Amino acid sequence: MSPSPENAARSSRYENGWISINRLIREGEGWSGHERKVLYWNNGDGTFSDVSGVSGLDFPEDGRAFAAFDFDQDGDLDLVLKNRNSPQLRLLRNDSPNQHHSIAFRLHGTKSNRDAVGARLVLETTSGRRLAKTVRSGSGFLSQPTRTIYFGLGEETRIRKLTVFWPSTPPQEFGTLPVDHLMQLTEGQPETKAVPFRPRSRAAGANRQSSIAQSSIPPGFWLTEPLPAPPFALRSLDGSPRTLESLRGKRVLLNFWATWCAPCQAELADFQKQQKDLEARGLVPLLVSVDEPGDEAKVRRFVRDRGLPFQVLLADEVVVKVYSVLVRNLLDHASDLVVPMTFLLNESGEIVRAYAGRTSVDQIGKDLERWPANREELLRGALPFSGRAYVTDFRRNWALFADSFALAGFSGQAVNYLQYITRIQPEFADAFDHLGLLHARQGRWQQALEAHRRAEELGLPGPVVQTHLATALTQLGRLAEAELAASRALAAGPSDADALRVWAAVVSRRGNPQKALPVLQRALDLDPENADGHYNLGLLYQKLGRSADALAAFRHVVSLDPGHADALNTLGVLYAESGDPSQAIDSFGRALRTKPAFAPAHRNLGLVYAQQGRLGEAEQSLRAALKLEPRYAEALNDLGGVYLKAGRFREALPLLQQAQREKPDLAEAYLNAARAHLALGEKQLAIAALQALLQRQPNHAAATDWLQRLRP
Repeated sequence: MSPSPENAARSSRYENGWISINRLIREGEGWSGHERKVLYWNNGDGTFSDVSGVSGLDFPEDGRAFAAFDFDQDGDLDLVLKNRNSPQLRLLRNDSPNQHHSIAFRLHGTKSNRDAVGARLVLETTSGRRLAKTVRSGSGFLSQPTRTIYFGLGEETRIRKLTVFWPSTPPQEFGTLPVDHLMQLTEGQPETKAVPFRPRSRAAGANRQSSIAQSSIPPGFWLTEPLPAPPFALRSLDGSPRTLESLRGKRVLLNFWATWCAPCQAELADFQKQQKDLEARGLVPLLVSVDEPGDEAKVRRFVRDRGLPFQVLLADEVVVKVYSVLVRNLLDHASDLVVPMTFLLNESGEIVRAYAGRTSVDQIGKDLERWPANREELLRGALPFSGRAYVTDFRRNWALFADSFALAGFSGQAVNYLQYITRIQPEFADAFDHLGLLHARQGRWQQALEAHRRAEELGLPGPVVQTHLATALTQLGRLAEAELAASRALAAGPSDADALRVWAAVVSRRGNPQKALPVLQRALDLDPENADGHYNLGLLYQKLGRSADALAAFRHVVSLDPGHADALNTLGVLYAESGDPSQAIDSFGRALRTKPAFAPAHRNLGLVYAQQGRLGEAEQSLRAALKLEPRYAEALNDLGGVYLKAGRFREALPLLQQAQREKPDLAEAYLNAARAHLALGEKQLAIAALQALLQRQPNHAAATDWLQRLRP
């Protein structure tokens, strides 16, 4: 293992690495890949043999811990294996075919510690064998084997002497002891208690069923708290759209199925047979087929041939993915959406019970009779066993839950869930702050500001919420307020790297990059691998006219984060300005591979293509920018400029006029409009365009000079 650094510093890559690892673990991946478990046989001569395969213990699960203890009390040690993934627990009974003898000792300390940890037992047999073991504690990773000491005796049946070296008293000897017994010894007392082992089970043959019954999947489970079902609008078999929202006010049986799924077929037949029972219970069945889009005819045939009387909708890829994320959260990432899968929704459209696998109307009926009247009853039904509840406030980790949807690309659904929790728990400050971050990721800075403000009002401590406030205010152009928020963040966390970085960014935006520079450098000393910090440093160097330093900073950002779209876009601009179009195009392309919906990168790429005379590619890139941002004034003007180069003057004019409306101070849009009018022989309209610019910018030199030359 490498040594720790002399000077500890925060590492963003290290932190992000753990975030990524934990995300993979939550999604069912393993720490150890497909490394199978290993069992070694002690050859008795200081060597061991690998018997993993022949023993049957070479399981592929991601094991975390194991412990040996005699859970069937027959005198040989059995195993329990604890895995991180499924099955999380394996009980392995030792049913070796040879009927050898053994003896076990359970010690009770009086002057020594109660469990006699540290006691050493030396056993001597009549054949002269001498065996020794020590009572230990904490000898396994995340596990503790039994502190009952077992000795395997093979074919020997007589013990000559046992000596116990207690931790706190002189050694104690015990005479002839019976084999195949558990001996209970107390420190300082000569008496022993012998408990015979239970008869050993017959070894399991190759064709013999295991005597341990397989646990069946429970018929369903109640949620600890209601969960809004993700909304959808899907096409029914008659072609009309259907929404889940339209069933609000009714209890809904939402069933996911497929024509190729045999359990689904049996389940649907049961639903059909007992349709009247479902209707009598006030339950509305809604069946969602997850068959492939190309199998719609097969679904129609299936429904028609069986005469299914229920609403049948055709799932799209988005609905399947969204409900897979939901199921992974409900089942602790043990499974995606499986079929059949059924949810019971209350009148508010919230899931209260789920069935993973086939269920029946009889089972659903029993559950409806136990339908919880409130959250407390729902919680009691959700707990897996009865007993006294010392903790009754079970809460979902809503931030993690929402993040799982956002990371899967469903930010809208993530926002919906956080908005839901802020409605039912209006004092939940963390939820408001997290909601603000999701709004910020989607560029909704006003909504982000409002959410962070609410978190601040609720008293969220520390510099974090102030940092988020400063970021939102900066994006909204409210720089004076942003600086106040950044100053509060810095006061709450003087050594917080994020607070320092945001404060420096705000101060730089307010026109004082020289003052911001040492603060940003301090932030990078605390967090030297923060790509955003180095990006801000590059922007500062640009403002200070230090072009070489800026270029080096942006390159360093990309070395830390090869997919940093903003840095790649800025690098592309610098390469284009320095006359290196090939590197510029490469940088813009890499930015767009990371962030396809990055309108400025599309626009900048279009400009480079235009400079090279590649007008078709320029038009394509600029149209991509405008598809993302239809009111993007600079892109409108640039596309108009491309049309001017291509001689498409009449097509250029509407684009240039729209650019003027979107951004009235964009001088180039007026100048390009004047060029287009002149090319079309419309001198007076060209003069009007230049006059419109001078009304906005009376001292614009190019417009003034041009207007003087055009007037008689």
